[in-house]
Amino acid sequence: MKMTMIVLLLTLAAGAPVTGAYADAPPAKQANSGTNNANTVSDSQLKQFAAARVDLNSLRTKYMAELKSADTMADRKRVRGNARKAMIAAIKRHGMTVQEFRHIAVVITNSPELRKKLEAMEPNG
Repeated sequence: MKMTMIVLLLTLAAGAPVTGAYADAPPAKQANSGTNNANTVSDSQLKQFAAARVDLNSLRTKYMAELKSADTMADRKRVRGNARKAMIAAIKRHGMTVQEFRHIAVVITNSPELRKKLEAMEPNG
């Protein structure tokens, strides 16, 4: 699934270790409720996530190509830094924090129902 690659690339670009990358992610906010259920993602959040994910797919393609053509370690470091900044900006443009995006990615990964809803929201879905 492309989402796994995006989350991995985002995690690596952010400099976080792959294991435990989601440990500090705050619970997703539950729509229209005062309770806070960590496994609940509102339709609004899912739409934000879907839109951000489209942007991240484009960025992944762009920066993976740049990484492949980077000749030196310094060039690769520069490309990773640029990718990290661009991904963070893309997520923020869609009204989310990186932590919220990561958390929602984890919830979706563990919920076949949410994955189906997400796929239906995406342009190719």
